[in-house]
Amino acid sequence: MRILGLAIFWLVIFIATFVVPRFIEATGSGFTRGTNRLPVLFGLYCFGFILALFTAGLTYNSRAKITKWMLVIGFTPITIDILLILLLMLFYIGTIISGMVNRQIY
Repeated sequence: MRILGLAIFWLVIFIATFVVPRFIEATGSGFTRGTNRLPVLFGLYCFGFILALFTAGLTYNSRAKITKWMLVIGFTPITIDILLILLLMLFYIGTIISGMVNRQIY
């Protein structure tokens, strides 16, 4: 039951990661307007990632005593977090590569 509770808590944190920064009023002007939302986004995401690591570790240690669906639920948060990190890295690398390919030479 602890694994299920941690997975549900992770889900709440994961949803809050994207919802809570929308309710913070953007400050600044020009290019930096709204960057005050980023610490909240990254802070919640890091907390969720640490919680996902803890959930995966707890699931791994008790894998002999739990059912298969609980095993899947226990490893789902870390899987989603790692896939999101890989997706962001691919987006960043793709942006750099497309910038190099489409560069205009004067």
